[in-house]
Amino acid sequence: MPDSARRMETETRPASLYLPWFDLSHFPWSDPLPEQIRLRRAALNDELIFDILLRAGGIDNVFSLYPPQDSAALRNLLEAIENAAYDRTRKDCLVFYLLKWQTPDRATDFANRRRLPPQFSTLTDAYWSLDTGRDVQVG
Repeated sequence: MPDSARRMETETRPASLYLPWFDLSHFPWSDPLPEQIRLRRAALNDELIFDILLRAGGIDNVFSLYPPQDSAALRNLLEAIENAAYDRTRKDCLVFYLLKWQTPDRATDFANRRRLPPQFSTLTDAYWSLDTGRDVQVG
């Protein structure tokens, strides 16, 4: 496909429902974060909890979608989530997880505005912490 046709196809595609929640001027998955996520994935037997959740929703190409390399890849990931075999709450949990990479405040605002039940946001927080190795208290 020629570049001009690819550009037109991208420009005419409908915007993702979730994309406006992300501040693309501060893309959260910039270097060295993608490599850190890949190393964490490898340390966890090549499977993050987020990977499991994506696959359970019918998303197969997990490694090519997450972590996203740029804003176009983020859009692809968000569209895959929108088309997943999940209800709105579970889709919102996946987006909440991704927003935690941006800022905790943005994720919290998303959870509040989308009325994500606290038990779901708390569980998603735990999944994010386990996947990242951050905020995990042992003992």
